[in-house]
Amino acid sequence: MNKRPAPDSVPSQQPAELPAEEGQRLRESEARYRGLFEHMAEGYAYCRMIFENGEPQDFVYLVVNAAFETLTGLRNVTGKSVSDVIPHIRETDPQLFSTYARVAMTGQAEKFEVFVQALKMWFSISVYSPEKGYFVAVFDVITERKKAEAALRESEQKFRGLFTWMGEAVQLCELVIDEVGAPTDVILIDVNPAYEQQTGLSREKVIGRRIKELLPVVEPVWLERYGEVIRTGKPTHFEEYNASVGRWFDVYASPMTGRRFAVVFSDITERKWAEAEQADIEIQTRQLKKDESLVRMAGAVAHHFNNHLQAISGSIELAMDHLSPGAERIAYTCLTDAMGATRRAAAVSRQMQAYLGETAGRKTPIDLSEVCRQNIAPLQRDMPGVLEADFVGPGPVIHANASQIREVLINLITNAWEAIGHKDGAIRMSVSQRSAAEITSRYHRPVEWQPELTDYACLEVSDIWLRDRRCGYGEPFRPVLFTKIRGTGFGFGRGVGGRADP
Repeated sequence: MNKRPAPDSVPSQQPAELPAEEGQRLRESEARYRGLFEHMAEGYAYCRMIFENGEPQDFVYLVVNAAFETLTGLRNVTGKSVSDVIPHIRETDPQLFSTYARVAMTGQAEKFEVFVQALKMWFSISVYSPEKGYFVAVFDVITERKKAEAALRESEQKFRGLFTWMGEAVQLCELVIDEVGAPTDVILIDVNPAYEQQTGLSREKVIGRRIKELLPVVEPVWLERYGEVIRTGKPTHFEEYNASVGRWFDVYASPMTGRRFAVVFSDITERKWAEAEQADIEIQTRQLKKDESLVRMAGAVAHHFNNHLQAISGSIELAMDHLSPGAERIAYTCLTDAMGATRRAAAVSRQMQAYLGETAGRKTPIDLSEVCRQNIAPLQRDMPGVLEADFVGPGPVIHANASQIREVLINLITNAWEAIGHKDGAIRMSVSQRSAAEITSRYHRPVEWQPELTDYACLEVSDIWLRDRRCGYGEPFRPVLFTKIRGTGFGFGRGVGGRADP
């Protein structure tokens, strides 16, 4: 069989009958192609396929370039069969052998990637047939690329597993900017299952969508944070409140490539609420400690004031005993007036001591709802349409002093009224019975108090500007003292609780 000459067998001299100018052009063309052949980075092999009974059995290397030897490490292969150069290649790499045979017979060029087991290398091969029974293979070694692709796939699988199973929500995003480079929106590229659980938005609904399409309001601070990550190329960590969903989030944002970035976040709303409540408790505890010292001071003042009044009262009584009603009428009248004023002052002192818990007023079983109903009637006339009462039926019955309950009730209502001031509002009152289990720690005043009984009565006074329950179980006549300007403040002076009798 005649074979087409390979590049190395191209004649170096032109036939004599060719004109000199055409011969020169042929020599220059040969030199260019020979230079390409010798210096190309890809390996080149020109081969003849050997068939027996129409079946491919072997092939012979006719021409190879320098890159062939460099890439494969095979030397001096020209004129040798592949079975001599690479023994058992037909058995170890049947795909390579069958592809070369098919191209040599059909003339249809093919391009493929294959791992040659005999050489332990990956190749990217383009093969064509210059004439039937022959083929040319141009190839490159891609082993390192294949290793890199395998490592990338492994890394992607690990990332995908982490992405799928981690408890924090993850969103992969792309920042949208305007003509001056300012961030205007965020496109969601992918989200993990935790994102769906925390936001209630399905992956199918959000992929490819803009944040402003999903949320009614996007605060500028979020876009500014993400814009900073892309601009600086540095990750950031922050906690921020999202007004659109009414939740607090702990956020890690990290740059990826271009304008893409990853966001890992978790909902910390419960923690934020707990921190705020703990801060409130600490403030209340400090205030209560101050109040206790003021209570002790006020009690001491009332006690000493009462002692002095007793001395004054005693002296006036002795003076009156030594004066007859007929004689020294003016002096007697003055002493009588002084005595009346002293007794009234003493009553005020006793009332202060009772309020401070220094003395105990006479306690009897009373219907708390009925006592409140009787005492708010005059107040409702003075506050038409403002004071609302909810006293359902009789009870609860408590063991207390009705006068002290009246004083506390008036204090609570007056304080709430001053908190409303001239604004539109309402004051609501209610009486209920609470079990010890319902009195959680947030209602303990002081905070260290613990319920000891089964049931308690609760008198609640609230206004629309601040709805709160301040039931001071345990010390029913200890005040919560504070400085408050009329029309401002907490709305409550204190609350009162007491044991509910069966």
